[in-house]
Amino acid sequence: MAEVLLLRLPPQGSSLASWIVCNAAGELVEPTREGELREVAALIARRRLVVLVPGADVLQTEAMLPARGGARVLQALPYVLEEQLADDVENLHFAPGARAESGTAVVHVVARSTIERWLASLAAAGLHPDAMYSDAGLMPVNPGQLVVFIDGDEAHLARPDGRRFSVPADDLAGTLPSLAADGDATPGLLVYATQSDWARHSRSVEAVRAAGTGLKVQLLPQGPLPWLAQQLGTTAVPSLLQGKFAQHRAAGIDWPRWRLAVALVGALLVAHGGTQLWRYTQQSRAEQAATSALTDALRPLFPNDPSPRDARRRVQRELTRVRAGSADSFLPAVDALANARRSAPGVTIASLAYGADGLDVRVRASNPQGLEQLRNALQGSGWDAQSQGGSSEGNVFNGRLRVRAAGPPR
Repeated sequence: MAEVLLLRLPPQGSSLASWIVCNAAGELVEPTREGELREVAALIARRRLVVLVPGADVLQTEAMLPARGGARVLQALPYVLEEQLADDVENLHFAPGARAESGTAVVHVVARSTIERWLASLAAAGLHPDAMYSDAGLMPVNPGQLVVFIDGDEAHLARPDGRRFSVPADDLAGTLPSLAADGDATPGLLVYATQSDWARHSRSVEAVRAAGTGLKVQLLPQGPLPWLAQQLGTTAVPSLLQGKFAQHRAAGIDWPRWRLAVALVGALLVAHGGTQLWRYTQQSRAEQAATSALTDALRPLFPNDPSPRDARRRVQRELTRVRAGSADSFLPAVDALANARRSAPGVTIASLAYGADGLDVRVRASNPQGLEQLRNALQGSGWDAQSQGGSSEGNVFNGRLRVRAAGPPR
């Protein structure tokens, strides 16, 4: 069975990575080691290189995918998910997983600049990964239990339904009680952490015992890598190396023996390229004519903005809104937030995250009163807005709100 070198990138500000050697099923062959990335290059040999990146930098969501699509799926995903994301989709990279029978698929989203930085640091050390996963994506899912992975200053959570997300570890005291009460059955908590991480954050987790939630703690004496490696043979988590970031590492090829063959193939490609260039020119002209006709047809559909710019994208956005139906409260919540923002000068919306629990809003303000003004404005417009706490960093206050549609009066 081929061996895998499972490499975990160092956190920001650190030059030390960690790695293990295991087989394809995730069984440990060599224990955890730490060092600089350049030390790993000498260990690759004929092993498969799998890289784990920080789960806090990767968003997990879901999307409906067609039964057949291929490369077109990657092109359409940004516009399908556009309204679920706070950032400009042009700056994001999307990696879909396998399509389920229901038509949905897990999609991992990461900033393009972030994955480019990861790959650049690896390439500088002579490393070219075969696969790249979010470390939170390799967490196991347990029916009836909420799995919590405490990792330094971050906490990754895997719900029984497979949904995963990350929160600051210091926010566990406020996050876990709401999750434990969500759903028909109260899930138990299964916590994984190193001894040092558990010592730092155990008080936040222990706080949920009062709610009657079962708690089980598994310490990781060898670090998290051997535990995460156990999921390599079973997980369906998508690799981030898709589309323009797809990697192909050719190991162990004796290039001098193949030099002549490569030269002949190159000559054939050059001859073939001239024909293909002519065909491409013809196709490009036909596409331009089709695009012109399409934009002419779109002008009557958008009388308030007759500009033909981004015609396909605008139609896709409208289709997405129609398919979402009136049951989705994301857009009304964002609209209410935008109106409430006018009543709270000095408050900046840092990020939005939408889920079953409502709209999670992270804001920046000069003081805590700004967060309270925003919350009061939302409640005044008929929304249930609950403060999730915050902290001050210098002259900036970072706070959180959870916004949901208000229930019927009692």
